[in-house]
Amino acid sequence: MNRRGKGIRGVLITTYLLTMGIALVIGFSIFNKINEQIQGKKDYVNKVEDTRTFMSLLDLFLDKNVYISQKVAVDKEIQNALANKQKIDEVAISKVLNDCLTSSEAIQSIHIVDTYGTVVSEYSVLPYKKHTVHFLSQFNIPKINERHGGEYIGIGRNYISGEVENTLYIGRSIRSKETLEQLGYLIIFLDPSSIREATKDYIERTNFEAILVDQESKESFCFLPTGVLEERYKAYLEGSLNQVQQDKWTDRYDHAELDYSRVEMKLIGTLQTASKDDNWLNIMLGVTLINFIFLCIMIVILGKKVVYPLENIALKAKRVTEEGDLSIRFETDEAYMEAGLIGKALNEMLSKVAALISEVKEKERMQRILELSVINHQVNPHFLYNTLNSVAVLVAVEDKDNAQKLIKSLSKYYRACLNQEDLNTVEQELTILKEYINIMLIKNPALLEVTYSIDEDLKEEKLPRMILQTLIENSIKYGIKTMDEPLEISVKIEKDQSQPRMIVIVRDNGKGMEEKIRTSIFKEEKLHNKSGFGLRSIIKRLSLMYQLTDVKDILEIHTSLNEYTEIVIYIPFTSTLSNKKVQQCKLFKES
Repeated sequence: MNRRGKGIRGVLITTYLLTMGIALVIGFSIFNKINEQIQGKKDYVNKVEDTRTFMSLLDLFLDKNVYISQKVAVDKEIQNALANKQKIDEVAISKVLNDCLTSSEAIQSIHIVDTYGTVVSEYSVLPYKKHTVHFLSQFNIPKINERHGGEYIGIGRNYISGEVENTLYIGRSIRSKETLEQLGYLIIFLDPSSIREATKDYIERTNFEAILVDQESKESFCFLPTGVLEERYKAYLEGSLNQVQQDKWTDRYDHAELDYSRVEMKLIGTLQTASKDDNWLNIMLGVTLINFIFLCIMIVILGKKVVYPLENIALKAKRVTEEGDLSIRFETDEAYMEAGLIGKALNEMLSKVAALISEVKEKERMQRILELSVINHQVNPHFLYNTLNSVAVLVAVEDKDNAQKLIKSLSKYYRACLNQEDLNTVEQELTILKEYINIMLIKNPALLEVTYSIDEDLKEEKLPRMILQTLIENSIKYGIKTMDEPLEISVKIEKDQSQPRMIVIVRDNGKGMEEKIRTSIFKEEKLHNKSGFGLRSIIKRLSLMYQLTDVKDILEIHTSLNEYTEIVIYIPFTSTLSNKKVQQCKLFKES
């Protein structure tokens, strides 16, 4: 007794109730977690936008001081003072530096370094403590030269007192305006308080905190005098954060990090307090989430219970139509009764169709066997009757020698061609052909001249039985112009260089063939009596043996009236034939 599945209506109702309960439970349990993630992403977007805006504000501040450095680097007095290789004019340099220092409140100190390491400095505050060794060691002079225009902005320390704080400096290469020779370097330290004052309004208005980090030295500058962000960054570099703090810092939403490509630094920014959503927004989000979860679960379950069985039936039906594989079977034990009934009905239909197709193919196979057998039995008796008639004539005129030769050749000919195989080797076919030609020459020594060009490697390859003899017989019967002029025939068998097959070419210099007869041969139309049975039998045999829909795939006829006729046949190598065709040849033999 077959088990009956549930009806589709029962499946849908049960699934609906089940998914509703699951959605309500799961929705409320995961709502808070998702809400936190969404809010974190929103805050991160705000951090990124604020960091970009802050970067633009910092650009404006730096542009003013970069312009000052450009003016100093090309100042005529600076150029002349540094051009003296014996001793630089420090007094002239100090005067220019002091004028520059008084023109901008943002500059803390300004320094000129010649190519020998001599430093001339001017400071905005007194007293100061100058540490020349520490001062020079912090600058990457090659880096300044690498920068486009010889300008470099970095983070360093201005050693002017006991308490040294990181600040921004502008480094610039000084080159001769006439010769572009390296004269020295200009270093401008910016006042940290001026930098913070320039960004103070924006930081207070947006509740924003930021630090600038040199990506090479890892030195940092904080835009708040006591910034928590800088302390966390230094602790992260030192590895002194606990696991929770470490995870928070590496969380992609904790802070924004943007590459500040102009100064080869990284700007890190964050909001000191995160924003919060109103309660009504959370409620709406929760309801939407619950509905979405319910929908997803409903789709999954309905897809598995209802849609999948139908899709499975559709896909298998498509395979049957595209691949023609009637052995495919549909599932009959599906989630609901209707799908099982559809699968069972389709299986019964495929079984009946397969049986009908098998019956039709068997009838077609037997018909091909019968047709090929008839053709094979028509070719040999036709020639036998003509030859026996010639023997009788020779005996009647008492030409015993030629009669004896004719009988021996006829015996050898039939001994070779009575092989029941449908495929002969090239060597066997040549034996039959040569005996046939001997018979024809005994009848009329001046009838024809035959030349051969045979590839020795092909003598063991196979081709349809009696095909060469039939082609020569056709040339003799319809190609001779006059009995006084011998018919010249050439037989050539060679390999096809482009495909695994051999090419059989038989050419004569006879009457040629009319185009309408040639066309009728390929169209399988009724032929004129003079066209003979030979060519038509060859075409029929090739079509049946190689199961061709268009015989032009392996046979060509080239001809010109009163000049020549050339028959070209492409015979596939036996090793390339499919199992089906090999089996077909065996069936021909058994018949």
